[in-house]
Amino acid sequence: MRTGSTESILASSSSSKHFYDRQAAGYDRRWAHYQRTTHDMLLAHLHGPFHHVLDVGCGTGTLLQRLLTRYPEADGLGIEASREMLCVARRRLAGRGVRLLLANAHRIPLPARSVDLLTLASVLHYFSSPSMALVEARRVLQSGGTLGLVDYVLHGGANSVLDGLIRLYDPAHARCRGLQELSRLTTHAGFTIIHARQFPIDRIFEGVVILARAPIPGENEIQP
Repeated sequence: MRTGSTESILASSSSSKHFYDRQAAGYDRRWAHYQRTTHDMLLAHLHGPFHHVLDVGCGTGTLLQRLLTRYPEADGLGIEASREMLCVARRRLAGRGVRLLLANAHRIPLPARSVDLLTLASVLHYFSSPSMALVEARRVLQSGGTLGLVDYVLHGGANSVLDGLIRLYDPAHARCRGLQELSRLTTHAGFTIIHARQFPIDRIFEGVVILARAPIPGENEIQP
């Protein structure tokens, strides 16, 4: 990887951590409708059972809580780059036997093929190069495991003026990506897409949901 790309990733990760450290206390109240709508759509297209669940960029733990309510026999793990968001998640998930770790999507602290469901909810718009996060997701997913991805795009499109204005509120934001681009990136990382669609959230945002399957030995794989 080029040094410039590494520096860009680290800078984005640092900006995101500081931003969400400040937002943590009021995050769930401010983004209740967005979280409910996007998580509902993701959950509607997940078909378990799942036994080892990882939520990458777990934030305050709202999605992980719902996943473990649906799949109570599963082991739950969440990773999050913001220490304060992780503190909120630990309070929410106390007593559930969930592991919550301070880490990011590019360096997941798990061995290869260790989970059968990995979710990326509202994470990829922080990366100028989301391919690295998708390849890392593929590394830790078991053969045939499920990737659940949900994110947002603006009604004006991925490169609209509003997309740039988001950075005035959230400096860590890289850019939105629509259904076609996210599908292409997911496929290029070696996944087989099971379901993909765009859906309404509110007057400003639309959502993108993608469910994909990790490669099974014998299929045409792209070596990570």
